[in-house]
Amino acid sequence: MRHVLLLLIFCISFGVLDSITRRPTPLHTDAPPLTFKATKADRPNKTTKIFKTHKVVKAHKKVVKVEPVVEEETGWDDVATSDLTTLNDSMSKAPLPELKDENPLAEFAAEATDQTRPAIDKPEPIHNTLLNPHGVQFGGIAGLNVAGAAATSNNDKVSGKPLTGFNLGLFADIPLKKHVSFRPKVEYSYEGYQPSVGGDKINVRVAYLSSTLDMVYHDKRLFAGIGPYIGSALNGTYTLKGINTDMVFGNNFANGDNLRKLDYGANIMAGILMDKNFVLCADVNLGLRNISPSGSDAHILTRSAGVSLLYVFRNRPLF
Repeated sequence: MRHVLLLLIFCISFGVLDSITRRPTPLHTDAPPLTFKATKADRPNKTTKIFKTHKVVKAHKKVVKVEPVVEEETGWDDVATSDLTTLNDSMSKAPLPELKDENPLAEFAAEATDQTRPAIDKPEPIHNTLLNPHGVQFGGIAGLNVAGAAATSNNDKVSGKPLTGFNLGLFADIPLKKHVSFRPKVEYSYEGYQPSVGGDKINVRVAYLSSTLDMVYHDKRLFAGIGPYIGSALNGTYTLKGINTDMVFGNNFANGDNLRKLDYGANIMAGILMDKNFVLCADVNLGLRNISPSGSDAHILTRSAGVSLLYVFRNRPLF
């Protein structure tokens, strides 16, 4: 019994001692906890991958070096050490480019705006072939004329007075040199003359279709020209003592012909350019052919003068 009691006391004492030695550290203590503050030097470097086989190591927002990407991480091949050394040296020496806050499409948009912007046409000064020959031009003619004749009968001069008529036509102006142009024209002219024969006044009216070929010299706004003309009588009448009679055109007086059908002579003209399209022109026709039919004792040469207003259809060259 004594032995059992001693054994029980020993076991209890051993259990208490063991519990005291294994007591855990209390959760709350008066000692301040340990703290660590990281500095810039302790911060890890930032790594950025570039291309497929390089990575750029940055520290404090600056490129430190370029390293190859490890094969286990990316699966790409390593870069030669000599190449990396050369690249690191060039990057350390070269200044870092500064990024500019620019819109890459701004310049393109400005150019596109300039190309689509409508062009502003400046007003053109007065400039046509009649002032400064530079191309073929066409125009119209309208004017008045007074016609007469230099006539004799049996070698005696026949007096008379001109009658007023009109003329309509078209012209072309073809430049040849800086101040010279060729100007053909076609006109319908209605002319009249009143001769006195045996004390009687006869009103003679003849319609001609004529063509004139003038060489024209230009000097600023003025011009002058000369050339031949040829005309063909279309119809005509003469009035004697109030009786109108149709004229007969031919070359045989014995057959009752009054005048020859064909006339030709020289044309002298001059004018001034009034504005961009209108031209004032004066001309004189001097007949060189005797229009009296064969067998007649008369000799008749036509004379006419007129003033015309020319209108240029285009103020730009056609060719």
